[in-house]
Amino acid sequence: MDGGLNGITITRTAGGYTEETNVSISPSALVHLRGGVRWQLSNIALLGTLGYGVVADGGRYTYHSHVPPSAALQDVVRLFGPGGVEVSFGFSVGLGR
Repeated sequence: MDGGLNGITITRTAGGYTEETNVSISPSALVHLRGGVRWQLSNIALLGTLGYGVVADGGRYTYHSHVPPSAALQDVVRLFGPGGVEVSFGFSVGLGR
């Protein structure tokens, strides 16, 4: 199966120290749980959604650096991986009757 993120370079700088790693993230299957609210104001609607994605399969990280990344850099890498919290807002405009 093709896909995922391949050959991403991530750099973390903290306290004058810079750490860098090259990582690939395999494709994943997610179970996405989502709920929302729609406020209808005549022909305009405001939308709010809150959800969470749980990794069902995949989401494995492969590091291509010579030195293993620190725990803090691995946390930064996981920010780009699958799953986690979703918060979204939007609006809809009805153009018809």
